[in-house]
Amino acid sequence: MFPQLVAGPIVRYSEIAGNLGERSPKATPVADGCRRFIYGLAKKCLLADTFGKIADACFDIPPATLSGEAAWLGMLCYSLQIFFDFSAYSDMAIGMGHMLGFTFPENFNAPYLARSVREFWQRWHMSLTRWLRDYLYIPLGGNRISQARTCLNMMVVFLACGLWHGASANFLLWGAYFGCFLVLERLAHNRPMAPVVGHAYTMLVVMAGWVLFRAPDLGSALGYYKALAFMNGVALVENVDVLLAFHGYYPKIALGCAVFLILLPALPKPAFLKRAASPVLLGLEYLWALALLYVSTMMIFGATHRYFIYFRF
Repeated sequence: MFPQLVAGPIVRYSEIAGNLGERSPKATPVADGCRRFIYGLAKKCLLADTFGKIADACFDIPPATLSGEAAWLGMLCYSLQIFFDFSAYSDMAIGMGHMLGFTFPENFNAPYLARSVREFWQRWHMSLTRWLRDYLYIPLGGNRISQARTCLNMMVVFLACGLWHGASANFLLWGAYFGCFLVLERLAHNRPMAPVVGHAYTMLVVMAGWVLFRAPDLGSALGYYKALAFMNGVALVENVDVLLAFHGYYPKIALGCAVFLILLPALPKPAFLKRAASPVLLGLEYLWALALLYVSTMMIFGATHRYFIYFRF
């Protein structure tokens, strides 16, 4: 199943058994698949790669000479990069599936709008979360047993999630890090926070976790956390180029688009968009997709594209 084989979404036999036996691709699903593929390609080429350049510039600075503002900038840009990179791959895989007559499960549901770490993992890489739940967490007893055993099961699951991504101390600690927050939230009985507080808490936890995911080794990650705490100073000379790179017009446009796309699921939908799309609106949407395809293709030919992050895992 080449469209989703490398990085997901994780597809189960039961989800496509009917398609394997019989499928009849029609014009509308194929067109929708093409559009979904193009949107994924654009997210990768125009957004993920832009943020990736800035994140790389920040993470490439030796931690001992990394300023606090550059460290926060790098963490923010990597958080945006990994979301748009991985969700782009999932969009492209789902789109190719539609073109071939298959329906793959969705893999992301606005994860950066989550108000708790538990909710984040219900929205991020959903096919992996479901796989870990059904094949590891529930066989271990799930939450049908004592509180202590349930918390232990959660830690085991997220240690396995860390090792899923790579056999290194960074990934093991990354899994343990999220496991600890999930255990703490459970012990607090998952009490809801005020929306702003819950969202800020979740984003801070998630973004700090991505540092472990991105840093080449544990020592670099610890040094990066030190810089995040402004323990290296505020404005070091080595960071001037990094900060200037963010002052260009294109990263600002990309940041604006990223914020809009992240908030889009939470925005109210106008009444005319809730009704069946008119031929005019549908035509404009396909013209927009063709424009994105053109720009993305030009960036690929210009050798400005990068590999997908999840190809490494």
